Amino acid sequence: MMYNDTRAGMRLSTHPEGEPNPCAGYEHSRLIYISGRKERNMEEVVQIVTNLISNVGFPIACVVAMFYMQNKEREAHKAESAAWVEALNRNTDVMQKVLEKLGV
Repeated sequence: MMYNDTRAGMRLSTHPEGEPNPCAGYEHSRLIYISGRKERNMEEVVQIVTNLISNVGFPIACVVAMFYMQNKEREAHKAESAAWVEALNRNTDVMQKVLEKLGV
């Protein structure tokens, strides 16, 4: 049996423990609020920290890795561009010498 609580804006379920519940993420009894309670046992703190690391830690690690890779790629592109500019300048000098020899 499910009902919608329009005041709270969340769906709550009355499924007993152990039964499959399609709305398990919205069950009020399973939510752990970080604020609002003054006392917490150590298991809840460990669970909160573990959930935080597992939910946020991997995306942060991916962003850091992508940032590092982008910086390395940008440095490599900068060196490659400088090499192309140098080669183009040498080719321009050679073309000018050829034109001088041809008298153009």
